[in-house]
Amino acid sequence: MKNASKALRDAYYTALQAITYNGKAVPCYKGTPVQTVPDHYIVIGSITEANEASDALFIRPTEITLDIITRQYKYKNTDVADAISESITQAVLPSVGSTLANSDFQIGHIEQSNSLYLDGTDGEYYITRKILSFTQTLIQK
Repeated sequence: MKNASKALRDAYYTALQAITYNGKAVPCYKGTPVQTVPDHYIVIGSITEANEASDALFIRPTEITLDIITRQYKYKNTDVADAISESITQAVLPSVGSTLANSDFQIGHIEQSNSLYLDGTDGEYYITRKILSFTQTLIQK
């Protein structure tokens, strides 16, 4: 049995490299960044896997979370997170499956299962987080 989480994380990371906002790249991280981060960025969060019994294949329903973090000076606005979210959806749905095509996995139906806003402040900036969850089925070849 192969590591499905790594393959899925790598596929999403590849798909998210082309995300931009206002003509600037929106960086994507495979985990929580420890260095100084830009005003807008994406973190690939948790991956949840389950196994389904099959005589011939390892089949795994999976869920992955993507965290969009935006930092805005003196005002709160979800427009930036929403614009980045739309770009993510347009990048993920057609391309994640094809990215895995050459790996040890085949990907089934991908869909965005939910989203959630979390707002806060760090004293000077408003922080808006939008967390997206995508579900898909991975089949080990």
